[in-house]
Amino acid sequence: MQGKKRSEKRKRTELVQFRMTKEEKSEYLLRCKKAGLTAADYFRKSAMKSKPLQPTIDTAMLVKLLASWGKMGNNLNQIAKHYNSGTATDQVIGQELVKKVEAIRLEIRQALGHDL
Repeated sequence: MQGKKRSEKRKRTELVQFRMTKEEKSEYLLRCKKAGLTAADYFRKSAMKSKPLQPTIDTAMLVKLLASWGKMGNNLNQIAKHYNSGTATDQVIGQELVKKVEAIRLEIRQALGHDL
């Protein structure tokens, strides 16, 4: 009776691929060598056995912020209507509001890591 071929016995059947720069790859392979592990074993031990990294973005806060931003849309439309049909004073106030809204938008983008 013959046993299963080695390829049929494998537990790990899924392939994971990602790209690195030449410098990152060199550093990675050096770490593997220092640890005395193959690249795959080093990855499994370092990535799968450690605590998961925490996201750098507070997603719950972001969801609340975006919901609030959506609710402000109606008010912004009313302000824009008033701004477009108003006096010179209304237009100055409207321009200040537009600058504040733009500043908030930039802060949100920066918080998301989209530095401009």
